[in-house]
Amino acid sequence: MRPTQPPHTFPEPAIVVPAYQFREGRTGGQRMWRDFVDLWKRHGLPVICEDEIPAPPSVSRFVPAALWYRKSYGFLRHGVCFVDSSSANRLHLLMRALRRRPGIRLVVLVHHLRHEFRWMAGPLFRLLQHQENWLLRNAHRVVLHTEKERNSVISRGVDPSRITLIPLGVEREGPPVVIRDLPPDESMRLLWVGGDFDRKGMRPLLEAMAREQGPGSVLTVAGAAGSPEEEQRARDNVKRLHLEARTNFLGHIPRSELRAEHESHDVFVAPSAHEGHGIAVDEALACGLPCLLTDLPAFRERLADTDVRFVPVGDVTALHQALTDLRGGDLRRRLAKAGAARAATFPSYEDTIAGYDVMMRQELELVSRG
Repeated sequence: MRPTQPPHTFPEPAIVVPAYQFREGRTGGQRMWRDFVDLWKRHGLPVICEDEIPAPPSVSRFVPAALWYRKSYGFLRHGVCFVDSSSANRLHLLMRALRRRPGIRLVVLVHHLRHEFRWMAGPLFRLLQHQENWLLRNAHRVVLHTEKERNSVISRGVDPSRITLIPLGVEREGPPVVIRDLPPDESMRLLWVGGDFDRKGMRPLLEAMAREQGPGSVLTVAGAAGSPEEEQRARDNVKRLHLEARTNFLGHIPRSELRAEHESHDVFVAPSAHEGHGIAVDEALACGLPCLLTDLPAFRERLADTDVRFVPVGDVTALHQALTDLRGGDLRRRLAKAGAARAATFPSYEDTIAGYDVMMRQELELVSRG
């Protein structure tokens, strides 16, 4: 597919958002990109994204993607290019070209940093990390959600004066869910929300479930894997551990249906190996659903031991023990109450989107000044 250029009369300064498949809304990050773009378009700001320049299937591969983005978005001479650090590989050639142009501001949003993806290694990973480092160090502004990520970015050589912290807010809907007592012969209902099954620790969770005695737990997976291969690995593990009758893959569900899932489950699980923040966790807490999480800095920054049940990353034994303990209704009620109280102190999602709106208007003003 040949690159599609926007009309020559497109006003400048423009906001270029080369976010891949953000309209899918499969992840919390994609939903945020969609909400940014929709807000700016409603306000009449000149936004160029996949709505105007649809990406071909080849963009899923690194080299074709790098060439396609360079050709398709390389027209920009005056404006703001707003990108996700996780796309540094596919956007590397484009970013190098734009960074040399004085009329452009490069803004980078960090959801996850590659050096924290502990299961990755090898020459490809080192290349991707190099590209990410270049992007961070050459950005005019780096936008973060947590102090933990701020410290990580500074350690990568980014000037603190170029960092903007916009805390992630939570959407609150309805009263807290009702926490029930579990009869001895009934399974505990676990809710998983999100894709990236490998990063979010599905394998250790399934192995912990396989150790349970009696009715055990049943798992509902509300989310689509990052790739067909990742989904197949998850399904293979379910089959290997004989958990077919206790695991239900729903795929991605609209956010409008998520409240019903919170209400019909007993525990929210996020046994992740890494998280930049964890929007789905905040939403579960706000609903009053007790949470079982791995002990990660991104969670520790805003949650205490009294708010959720923490376990070490990848620790199957600790996960199994936590599942056993959480069958107790009193423990789940204590966690639900404390977690909801903690979530009440978080900013709103509307505050977060408004923060991005202010940031972008500041960037456009800087571009206009020359």
